[in-house]
Amino acid sequence: MKICMVSPYSWSYRGGVNYHLWHLYREMVRRGHQVTVLAPGDDLPSDGDDGSSKPGGGGDQSLQVPREDVLIVGHTVPIPANGAVSRISLWPGIWHRVDRVIATHDFDLLHIHEPLVPMVSLAALSKAECPVVGTFHAACEGAYYPYAFARTFLRRSFEKVGARIAVSASAKELAARYFPTSYEVIPNGVDIDRFQPDLPTHEELTGRGPTVLFVG
Repeated sequence: MKICMVSPYSWSYRGGVNYHLWHLYREMVRRGHQVTVLAPGDDLPSDGDDGSSKPGGGGDQSLQVPREDVLIVGHTVPIPANGAVSRISLWPGIWHRVDRVIATHDFDLLHIHEPLVPMVSLAALSKAECPVVGTFHAACEGAYYPYAFARTFLRRSFEKVGARIAVSASAKELAARYFPTSYEVIPNGVDIDRFQPDLPTHEELTGRGPTVLFVG
């Protein structure tokens, strides 16, 4: 199957959505699928470079994706959003670039992460001509302006999302607040080859002082 995984966030920078996408990319390739990553990016190798494309400006070797599997469609700008800074592309020409990618690659499936976040994900959703899976990552208790904007202008495009995944109950609540419909909650996975449950037992830790568990 030819799968296009779409991220609205710069492929050059670390972030939860891009890590999530990278793990899915690796697993889908392992299962024999042909996977293309579509995202904006900054400071990446040129199209003629034989190197690999890596989130984080190339600083994390574990996130290598072959350059031929990554399609970069524009640079990004930092936008404060939801208590963080997201690097997204706001260039209107993105729509034409994404349209050209979708028209020339004959994908069997688009898996769009944050399908309502501008510009790359919105453009991919608008131009989609094959089945679409949308994964919703964001959680926010107050107003979430990307969804509010999308609700006003893209309700018809949203109907293209045939399967809707939320990574948490909070992400589901936020998406359903603006786009009421059914969502499947599928939490972020854990690489059990890397994270093994062979930690000391509670009894073995007793007497060693305070114990801190951090889950990030």
